[in-house]
Amino acid sequence: MKVNFDPILVKLLREVKYLKQLERDVPETASKLFEKADIYRRQVVSLELIIQNYNRIVTCLNDVE
Repeated sequence: MKVNFDPILVKLLREVKYLKQLERDVPETASKLFEKADIYRRQVVSLELIIQNYNRIVTCLNDVE
């Protein structure tokens, strides 16, 4: 298994970050999504950790288990 976080959302968050650093205008919808970027990042990291542990368990199991 692997985490399937939308690459378009990742690209949008990255672009908003750089536009804000350049002090450019950002659409309101994109700005609202960017406010939650830290939440998205934490959720993805947590999911990746869960998936990593799950995959490790599945690969270590014997067929009878």
